[in-house]
Amino acid sequence: IVKGRVSDVERKNHFIIVGTSSLALNVYNGLRDRGDEVTVVCAVGSQHSFPSDADIIEGDPSSVATLKLAGSDKAKYIIALCDSDADNAFTILAAKEIAGESTKTLALVNETENMKKVKRVEPSMVFSLPLLGSELLVRTLNGDTINNELITEMFFGNCQKLD
Repeated sequence: IVKGRVSDVERKNHFIIVGTSSLALNVYNGLRDRGDEVTVVCAVGSQHSFPSDADIIEGDPSSVATLKLAGSDKAKYIIALCDSDADNAFTILAAKEIAGESTKTLALVNETENMKKVKRVEPSMVFSLPLLGSELLVRTLNGDTINNELITEMFFGNCQKLD
């Protein structure tokens, strides 16, 4: 079952957020505040706090048909931000089947022990809030300087396709 709230919209050069977590909502708000177009994909019947005018598609996030409806072939990013690492991994697998050549994928890892499993589906980026948060906290507790260079390294040096 695939259901979209906004019909006849040409989706291109946009972000696709998959999931209804608080992180998904905050990323949505941040992207929209910057003027970016965002399509949200969530499971049918899931509870969420997205605005009523949000471009929302309800369906199986790990379905190629659902991601196709969201315009994944013309998206900048497909961002899997579900609460379940398995859902994020399956979403990335489906995204890789349908995404355009320039579309990048990002997978959230909620449980640190699942990092290697999620990396096996080869998203463009892997992001873990527990690892990022612990690294920042440890550095702060030890009096280390946290600057833009460090943050960039943490996001892109440690989060992209790790072995």
